[in-house]
Amino acid sequence: MTESPRGRRKDTRGTSAYLRADDRPVEGEDKTLGMFFVEATTDNPDGVAIVSPDATWTYSQLRKEAFIVARGMIGHGVTKGTRVAIIAPNGPEFAALFFGLSLIGAVPVPISCFASGADIVRILQHSDAAAAFIYRGVGGRQLVSEFRSVVPDLGLRGGSGLALETLPQLRSVWVVPKRRSNERGSSWGSIEKAAQRVPEKVVKAALRDVQPTDDGVVLYTSGSTGKPKGVVHFQRGPVVIGYCWRDYLELTSQDRIFGTMPWFWSGGFGKHLCAGMAARSTLIVLDRFRPTKALGLLTKERATGIFVPAHHEVEIAETARAGKIDLSFVQRFRPDGSLKDVVPDGIPKKKVEGGYGLTEMCSFATGRPDKGPPDDPTDQGPPLPGVSIRIVRGDGTTAARAEQGQIAIGGPALFSHYQKGSAADRRDPDGLFFTGDLGHLDDAGHLHWEGRSDSMIRSRGVLISPVEIEEILMASGLVKIAKVVGVLDPLGETVPALFAVRHRSSLVTEAAIVTLLRSRLPDYKVPKSVTFIPEADLEWTQSQKVQIQALDALVKRAVVQPLDDE
Repeated sequence: MTESPRGRRKDTRGTSAYLRADDRPVEGEDKTLGMFFVEATTDNPDGVAIVSPDATWTYSQLRKEAFIVARGMIGHGVTKGTRVAIIAPNGPEFAALFFGLSLIGAVPVPISCFASGADIVRILQHSDAAAAFIYRGVGGRQLVSEFRSVVPDLGLRGGSGLALETLPQLRSVWVVPKRRSNERGSSWGSIEKAAQRVPEKVVKAALRDVQPTDDGVVLYTSGSTGKPKGVVHFQRGPVVIGYCWRDYLELTSQDRIFGTMPWFWSGGFGKHLCAGMAARSTLIVLDRFRPTKALGLLTKERATGIFVPAHHEVEIAETARAGKIDLSFVQRFRPDGSLKDVVPDGIPKKKVEGGYGLTEMCSFATGRPDKGPPDDPTDQGPPLPGVSIRIVRGDGTTAARAEQGQIAIGGPALFSHYQKGSAADRRDPDGLFFTGDLGHLDDAGHLHWEGRSDSMIRSRGVLISPVEIEEILMASGLVKIAKVVGVLDPLGETVPALFAVRHRSSLVTEAAIVTLLRSRLPDYKVPKSVTFIPEADLEWTQSQKVQIQALDALVKRAVVQPLDDE
């Protein structure tokens, strides 16, 4: 038996690929989002909660603003279970809105602020949102204007009492204010006016009426492999994930974490916002990523950790190198990423993120245990506390250790259901969710992710995982995007082919890529062609992830140039 974080035991012996969590309580599973928020803001009232380029909010200020939102929502008739959309970037306003709604049991529906007006309307329709908060503009885009252009019957007034043919469930639309830290008082407009009629004791009474198993949040997937799915989570799910990641990362109130993963996406929501709140850390955010602005902010605020996607990390590292910026204060970064080349010693002082995650688990479900890069890029580490993992054969039986099968997963952070049945929800008799991902469990109890069940390449009788190849390339920093697919060679055999997008200032060659892959993979797994795709040709989802279906179309149109066998 081996000890997992917080003393929970998992059986890592035997031959069965089924790790069952024991029945001990997991921290957070008895809490609601509102309870979680009140505890965090009460424990560290003078600590800095969120820093953006325009504002710095303490935990006490965040609590005050969230209670104004909660009181105002009650004044506007929003009650427990009401779906309320939040269309805003990372920032203190997002947090105040999210937790203000959670305090009264309303259900936030975060929507990407990079979504088109038409996409916003589709998700509002699908989620049955009765109200929406929308940020006025981000990165030069006028979100309110775009939204109005696709909802002509909204007119110019917005506010409450709406009756729209386009969105018949929607009754209220409010514009999110953007404020600086030196502004006094609140500027929530009609929300603040409504709040004046509702005493705080009513919010506290509403909070007591919310249960951990009530609906807590609807998270929409990025839609990178199809239409976005609405994933409905219990109140307890994000709370459990927050505490798990706090402990896994060993976060404390002294940590100052810079992150660019959006909070409307499960990765940023669980690992950054919820984990940071659980640890009473300071969260450093931007409304939109720009490498120079990001480097300036994280340097000014002396960020102890950098939680960003790999392509953002490359751009931050390139900008730091060009400007000879001292990053010796950074203690947390990916050991196999680009920052290792610009941080003194190149070795993280503390743990960093890494593991297997999915929106249905509200973020990550496993965590890599070491500070160094994994020897095997498919190794996602052992399950987090309370998480059960089973590897299932095609016939429904449990696989053996090291045997590949479909990953089934469960635990207190597992989602409740899909909004309007927007995807198949298959579970085994123990309630574990069939993810559609392939993988195996090793003898140490680590999960190895090997791709989607529908993406494996069968080449000359052997199965090849595109993910294994793609992860090696992404971890190396040689390319911004890597996509491996099966193509027919001149003999009519299916072989792996690589399609890649270079970083903006990169001149990486086919030879450099092939040399790297041949040093890490057997020859039959090395792509037999490398084709570079211009970044300008890509299409992006509302979460700023590459649209896989559009990328597949580019791949099909691209001219494949076979590699020289020598």
